[in-house]
Amino acid sequence: MPAGDRTFVHMSFQLPHGVSPAAERALWRHGILTWQDFRWRGRNLFSPQRTGRLLQAILAAEELLASQNWRDYLRCQHPIWLLRLMPVFRPHAYFLDVETTGVRSTDPPVTVAVCRQSQVSFFVAGVNFPELTNVLKQVPLLVTFYGRRFDLPRLRRFGILNTKIPQLDLAPIARKLGFGPGLKGSLRQLGWTWPPGLPQAGAEAPALWHRYQAGSLQALRTLLLYNAYDTVTLDWLWTNLYNVSLRDWPLFRPLALPKIPDVAPAVDQWIKEHLPAMDPNG
Repeated sequence: MPAGDRTFVHMSFQLPHGVSPAAERALWRHGILTWQDFRWRGRNLFSPQRTGRLLQAILAAEELLASQNWRDYLRCQHPIWLLRLMPVFRPHAYFLDVETTGVRSTDPPVTVAVCRQSQVSFFVAGVNFPELTNVLKQVPLLVTFYGRRFDLPRLRRFGILNTKIPQLDLAPIARKLGFGPGLKGSLRQLGWTWPPGLPQAGAEAPALWHRYQAGSLQALRTLLLYNAYDTVTLDWLWTNLYNVSLRDWPLFRPLALPKIPDVAPAVDQWIKEHLPAMDPNG
């Protein structure tokens, strides 16, 4: 991690073994805006014991950042701390979403969308799934929504993902900040409306897949559109969550929200290249 990037997290007192959101806001109101401020001017705001714990938490965070090891960063599992690291992670992030034939762990994945800098790639069972394994080997960081419990275990179970990749799950972060339920609920609360005509939940994906297996290319197109929007909205959500988490910091300037692309051209191009023999009206 470049040294300059560390300044993005020095305003955060919600650290592993740090303070609560309310205590963090109180520090900011007292003009304690960075870790160095706390060392110089904030030692008398808490009890000696609490001050000592926070100083130890800050030192541990600094040592963690100095390690420049993403796996160490992600291992801490503190949702707000991980969120505050977003400017560090974001340039390297690939966004991923998986659709399956059901919600059981034994239900296989059938489509996967991977997004990098608004460019979406699609992988479909029986068409180009083997390519996904090679793509994932090159990915430095995966960002998902509920991927730790749903997407990645299924990719591993079915032999598609066979390497360990640093992974950030936005679901517990959104939940910690009071958003949800789920991805669609979080997006809606933050002001983005799910496209009309697409499924509203992943539970509808199996029926679309079975219709495709019966010969309906339109069903596959709808499934890929749904899969793609589940992926391309993650960067927008991530940036919003970051802005929300820091909106009370007196010097904070919200990051510009990334544009959510129209994914239909990418879906149609993929179908044209990979399934040219299928009836587009089917």
